[in-house]
Amino acid sequence: MKWMAAGLLAMGAVGCAGAGQTYAPSKPAAVFPSRAELEAIAPKEVTAESFDLGNVQVETWNYGAAAGPDGPYEDTSPWAPILGQIIQAAPPGQLRLSGALRCAAEETARFHLKHGSLPSMSWRRFTAARCGSPSPNVMILSNTFDLPEGVTDAQVVARMPANFAYEMAKPLHSTSRHVTAGLAAVRDGKRLAVGIVFARDTVQVDASSYRADAQRRVTVRGTLVGEPAEQISGLINLGRYGVAPCEADREVAPPAFELSCQMAEGDKWAWIDLTARAKDRVLSNQVGSVMVLAAGEELPIQYGAPRGAGAPSVVRTPAEFRSALASRLNAVRGAARLSPLQLSAEQSTINERLVGVLLDTESKDAAKGNWSDFGSTADRAAIGVMAGWEVRGLIRDGTVFVASAPETRDATAWLDFAIEHPMGRATLLAPESRVVAIGPAVPKSANALGAVVTTYALFEGDDHSAEAERVFSAISSARTQRGLPAPVRLTNVPGLAEQTALVRAGKKAPSAAFHETLEYIAEHLPGERIQGLSFETLDVNRLIFPKELFRAGPMQLVVEVTHHRAPGAAWGQYVVYMFLRSSAGKAGYDARADGHHAAF
Repeated sequence: MKWMAAGLLAMGAVGCAGAGQTYAPSKPAAVFPSRAELEAIAPKEVTAESFDLGNVQVETWNYGAAAGPDGPYEDTSPWAPILGQIIQAAPPGQLRLSGALRCAAEETARFHLKHGSLPSMSWRRFTAARCGSPSPNVMILSNTFDLPEGVTDAQVVARMPANFAYEMAKPLHSTSRHVTAGLAAVRDGKRLAVGIVFARDTVQVDASSYRADAQRRVTVRGTLVGEPAEQISGLINLGRYGVAPCEADREVAPPAFELSCQMAEGDKWAWIDLTARAKDRVLSNQVGSVMVLAAGEELPIQYGAPRGAGAPSVVRTPAEFRSALASRLNAVRGAARLSPLQLSAEQSTINERLVGVLLDTESKDAAKGNWSDFGSTADRAAIGVMAGWEVRGLIRDGTVFVASAPETRDATAWLDFAIEHPMGRATLLAPESRVVAIGPAVPKSANALGAVVTTYALFEGDDHSAEAERVFSAISSARTQRGLPAPVRLTNVPGLAEQTALVRAGKKAPSAAFHETLEYIAEHLPGERIQGLSFETLDVNRLIFPKELFRAGPMQLVVEVTHHRAPGAAWGQYVVYMFLRSSAGKAGYDARADGHHAAF
């Protein structure tokens, strides 16, 4: 499994005014490539080059090297000068030595000696993280030598080709990415294996971030390296199938981050995936993967291949893969007590048409060491399939996950790899998702499977009282934290429920409903300072509240939430109305009173 991306919710627009002001028409809170733009992306054939082939998937592996958070690079062996030469051949400041990757290189060399081949992506991720590297993008090289009796490592080093360091550093000259590296040699009698591990230096994590406290809470602190980001987030595995977001400290601004993550009861260790989203982007990139331990626990001494999605299901065609994967996925969701997903055949066709574009891009990025940004074509394809233009129903949220599993035709094995880490679970095991689309790839020239999977949550009802309560509670909490009195919640504004119903049915624009309600309130409360706020967003939990809500003194507040589809939008979006007054007055509306009385 290589490149992964999950959709992040984009914030919408906010309106703010007094009575009498007009508003612009609604715009989509998330903008996706249109159907025509998706159709213009040329499909690519899925070939063997799109997969990381030739590696061995083992069921278990016992570790021999010490491990822990990345520390100083210590190597007194004859091989130490080799990495020094590679650093000199690389662009200045672009490559640094990593003690964690030297640990991973030693395990890689041991693996190569035993199995005669390189290990799988799952093994590489696990080993690098166990050794203390937070990088999710690891590339390994290894070579074995059969040496005559008495030949020393120093003699082997002396006979290394003169251009060896240049060839190792060559990929770095085509990218601006920062990279870490480690090298180790292991001997077994007359056989020698030399392992070199490179990793994207995307994130540096504090040593204190790898262990939870007595309450099973772990705080991951660090800094993003060489990546523009407006938001840095985290996801943590919970038990066999669960996943949960970490809580970000909003006082810590990128490139720094501080994430608080709760481990599940019974977990001795857990994966935390770190993601970063650049400004004006919908997709996030995975920038880190951290193995965290519960209090009192030690690092695992054995790797185990991911298993748990059920019995093997060998497939021969894309149609068989799609059917088997949908079935196995719903079986896992059932075991996790999650609702089954309905397969969208229409959207699956779109995903399948673009699977070669995304698998080709992520293969070049992860397997071939070309650490460049994803191209604009791949971005459009990924965001475009996430739009779900062919999904029936009004989409509330969506995610996309791209992965490949080499050396297998087992759909269950693909799923095992996918849900091993939080990023895969966040898409495939999202509790609120109801629809799935699967774009399968079963190359004729390779023993491998690939897929682009999108899942979608839908607007399933008209009652948004829970969302309105969360918004009000968030405002109340924010005011209290600032030393301001909590607002008084007012309800039953005459006509507001009818206005929001018209918005929800697409019979009235949100701005018109807002304006008419605000005018009504202002008309029936003459002399009062009344203010209205309107938001359109994909997530009511991530609203950024304007300063008007933090005016000093008592406050009375109406909060109403509905949803609609903006003109031309792929997804639906929430509409949040707030009406507030800061002066003292009668609280509550008496439905028995004259209809011309105050609405508060």
